[in-house]
Amino acid sequence: DSPRGCRRRVSLSGDTGAAIAGSNEALAKIPDDPLAALIKAMALFKEGKIDRARSFFETAVKNGEPFTAEIAGAFLKVPGVKG
Repeated sequence: DSPRGCRRRVSLSGDTGAAIAGSNEALAKIPDDPLAALIKAMALFKEGKIDRARSFFETAVKNGEPFTAEIAGAFLKVPGVKG
């Protein structure tokens, strides 16, 4: 399995701690990885850490392919997420 495939499975499993850990590994290697940023942002969002999630959503919008950027952008429109 590729690291991206592994992160997707972890993200979809609902285990926010594992999603954050996997995303941290990917972001340590590629700091502007939009998929890793989106997964980390969604995990932080789920944990209620909205302020910490914001910058990762912004990274996904800035660097992501259209679909990834659109998902991240939708989260930034949620009240309380946009700075």
